[in-house]
Amino acid sequence: MILLLRGKEHYLITELNGFALLTLSAPISYFVITGDMSFKLYLCVFIFFAAGVFKVKARMKKNLIYRFIMIFYCVVSLAIFYYLNSSNFVLLPLIENIVSVIWMREEKLRTTGNTELLKGIIFTVLLAFFWQ
Repeated sequence: MILLLRGKEHYLITELNGFALLTLSAPISYFVITGDMSFKLYLCVFIFFAAGVFKVKARMKKNLIYRFIMIFYCVVSLAIFYYLNSSNFVLLPLIENIVSVIWMREEKLRTTGNTELLKGIIFTVLLAFFWQ
């Protein structure tokens, strides 16, 4: 809220904080259904959806540093999922992030948002099938 009031709503830390709050619904829903709280689920969901922040930054800034950060983030995400003993199959939609920053094409922000929405749906379906 402080960053928002100071006009820093598009800072990376502010956007990641927003996604951290939004992804709290995953472990809460899981708790309601199973009675167990899963911090691992929270981390997996946050890691996936935070990639969208880096993708949008790379598309908006269009420089090599943000493109590299996006690719690096996807690789680190794989390593974290492996460490958490989570299926890497759920990260398949992140392939689009890597492709989109390597072959940068002109597209509207709305198109990027719709793509991220579709990838989120695919991620949720994959998570439902491969969650252990």
